[in-house]
Amino acid sequence: MKLVPKPASALLVCLGYEDVVDAARDIPAILEFSPAAVEGTDEAIVATMRHRRGPDSVLGLPEGRAWLFVDLDGDDPASVRAQADKLLARLAENGRLVQGRAATDPAERASLWRVREDGAGLSSRLASGGESWPGWEDAAVAPERLADYLADLRELLAEHQLTGVMYGHFGAGCMHIRITYDLRSEEGRTVFRRFTHRAAELVVRHGGSLSGEHGDGRARSELLPLMYSPEMMAAFAECRRLWDPEGILNPGSMTDPDPMDAHLALAGVPQREWRTSFDLHPATSAATDPWVHAVQGCIGVGRCRADSGGVMCPSYRATRDEKDSTRGRARVLQDMVRGARTVEEGWRSKEVR
Repeated sequence: MKLVPKPASALLVCLGYEDVVDAARDIPAILEFSPAAVEGTDEAIVATMRHRRGPDSVLGLPEGRAWLFVDLDGDDPASVRAQADKLLARLAENGRLVQGRAATDPAERASLWRVREDGAGLSSRLASGGESWPGWEDAAVAPERLADYLADLRELLAEHQLTGVMYGHFGAGCMHIRITYDLRSEEGRTVFRRFTHRAAELVVRHGGSLSGEHGDGRARSELLPLMYSPEMMAAFAECRRLWDPEGILNPGSMTDPDPMDAHLALAGVPQREWRTSFDLHPATSAATDPWVHAVQGCIGVGRCRADSGGVMCPSYRATRDEKDSTRGRARVLQDMVRGARTVEEGWRSKEVR
């Protein structure tokens, strides 16, 4: 690992666009300015953050319905500001930018970045009352292909009557999209499978990767033959056989996978009354218990309870044991509401307590 000094000066340039496709079309021009980061988000996340955290939780955004957060840095504040002005002038010439501004105040800069950071975690429960789920997040294309890919992906979503909440690393062409799948019904899971297969074909057609950042795992392994040749898939299998002849390490990943919809967590949740210490109402529908709704929507980062003081999880900070982390707790509860016997004593066990 090569460590490099952190630049002395940084400036956030926030850019507003009519939609994410317009934003993506400006990425090649933005990358010419060597930004430290280019992140993006759409209006669904901003609306959800305002709904969940209040109208004052999102301040300073330019006009638009999709936004890019461009971090410029350097050793001299004046030169960084000059770069920001040049960037804004260049994008104004392109004609897609609705409004752009440089955030010079450090507190305002941190507040705007929080829209991207916290909004993504809150987006599982949208301001509209609907649910959104991962399932086709993390796919990536070359940045110069991102706009065309997103335009085609929106058409594919509309064809399957789905909505995608789009955010991610626009500068790297890697998108983290949460989609309004109905994973609680057989019909909805059929749509999920059909859409995901078509989306995989789409990203490959654009020269991209099924997994831009997080790895293939069980969610992508079934789809890998769409991206790799039969010879390459055979090489993966042979490599696994040589290094893991007993099939102990991550069985079912990359080679010989189960179907991607074989173990979905929202299928077969038993009906019962759940008592909780938090007010988890309202649920999105009478068919989904508020407790199940909340537990299954948890992505394990603890943002929903961090409003008052930025606390993540005191017990994890003390023990440094994964089972005491917010993520570890969420996974245990998700297994339990499905009826999985994670521990022998069930709900009475000390592990669940």
